[in-house]
Amino acid sequence: MKEMFQKIKYFDNLSEEKLNALSLISKVRKFNSKDILFYEGDEPNCLYYLISGSVKVLKQQGNLKQVFVTSFNSGIFIAETTMLEDICYPATIEAETDIETIEIDLARFKNEFLSDNATLLAMVGSLSKKIVRLMLSFERETSNSVEVKISKYILSHEDNLVNIKHKDIAFELNTTQETLSRVLKKFKKDGILEKTNPITIANRCKLCGHSSQ
Repeated sequence: MKEMFQKIKYFDNLSEEKLNALSLISKVRKFNSKDILFYEGDEPNCLYYLISGSVKVLKQQGNLKQVFVTSFNSGIFIAETTMLEDICYPATIEAETDIETIEIDLARFKNEFLSDNATLLAMVGSLSKKIVRLMLSFERETSNSVEVKISKYILSHEDNLVNIKHKDIAFELNTTQETLSRVLKKFKKDGILEKTNPITIANRCKLCGHSSQ
């Protein structure tokens, strides 16, 4: 475990003694796509570091419908706010792909590492990365046009479009599959897309123009 932590930028300032102590309260844990790491409102007992893959952040609405908030890729902590504040898990985290994590005992981590400046800087660094991602998601959600939302989504997931199902795109954009299909067909007719399933970009300049409207 210690060798793994040494390769993670957030931990490279920890002393040998701290790295050894951290290794004793941590383990590698893998999840399959669609697995739930934890549910919103659960009592927190673990802090996660995402080694590989991506996760979805889901929030519960009053009508019990789960709403997609954003997704995060590897290189960030998951649920670090529960370490900084005495709260339950603030959202549901679902594996978007097969993922590998480091699972850290939260109570022991708080007791043994929270007073360490290097650890606090690591938390701030991870949170800063998340804030940027959340701002992009907020910008997309507040776009007036569903075409703008879909354009931005396609551009931000350009490298992985072949692996994303239409129903997942619709869910993440909080729209219907019918609306998504209609817009994709329009984009193909306008020469923006070459194919709609899997989504294949034909004219990136036109797509960028749509996303900036």
